[in-house]
Amino acid sequence: MKSRVIIMAFSSLLSMQPRLIAATTEESDTILDDAPFTTARANALGGALSTIAEGLDAIHYNPAGIGGLGFDASPRKSPFTSTFVFPYGGVSLNQTADTVRKEFSAKGAQSDANAGAAIMDAHAGKRQYLRATLMPLGFISGRIAVAPTIDHQIAAVPVSGSPGQVRLRYRTFSGTMIGSSAADYANRISLGVSQTIGTIQETYGTFDYLDFADVGKRKTVLGENRRTYTASATNVGLSLRLPKKISPTFSVVARNMGNTKNRSTNPADEALYFDEDLTVGASISPKLGKIGRFNALLEASRLTQRH
Repeated sequence: MKSRVIIMAFSSLLSMQPRLIAATTEESDTILDDAPFTTARANALGGALSTIAEGLDAIHYNPAGIGGLGFDASPRKSPFTSTFVFPYGGVSLNQTADTVRKEFSAKGAQSDANAGAAIMDAHAGKRQYLRATLMPLGFISGRIAVAPTIDHQIAAVPVSGSPGQVRLRYRTFSGTMIGSSAADYANRISLGVSQTIGTIQETYGTFDYLDFADVGKRKTVLGENRRTYTASATNVGLSLRLPKKISPTFSVVARNMGNTKNRSTNPADEALYFDEDLTVGASISPKLGKIGRFNALLEASRLTQRH
């Protein structure tokens, strides 16, 4: 049995921006990523992983890669590959969020309303983004993957002409991602499916920034404006790898297949929709001696969205 153990991974990116979809100005300013988690590899490649995802990334980006893509052996010498994660943590933020955080800390703006308002007004219209993911325990055994996940995303834009106010969207996801795949003996063609099951809590609106800088006020604001949804999303993926030295690989993935409707626990609230993301990709992965591979990828996403 081939086995890998990952003790801990951590990433921090200062310029990561989630993909934006067409929307009104207010909505696009605070749009969040549909992916239920963040990883260092996904951040570094802008989510373009459909042809090379084979770890826990594969559960979302292409479940056909669960259990491996067969780069190491052809045909595979062992039907089992095990990966254990305890735990995995990922953090990402953009440059504006990091700058504002440092200014608040340097000028004591958490306790000075005037200083806080001045800082926010100076960054009016600039998007701040912060995300943190924790997978307490995840594993891949053979071609089955399970990853309990806790994820927090927040995007905020200070409102021009309204000192100290910010348009904000804050989303938390807690639940489990599960998936499996199947492949031919030579590991050339693989097909996979995954399911995300859990709870989404989201707060959206325009608020005083200092209400979020103060722990007590933040709890009150979130409690009064939070909406809760039952989350369930399906991803399906197909990969084809040709038996060449550069390992050309092609993929087709449908994330949030058929559009995902997250129902609110309050019947009076509208559902939270995630549009289907049909993605196709192609890549080559020539070996770099004995140290690894170089991956060159080309990917087109959101192909079923008319806009």
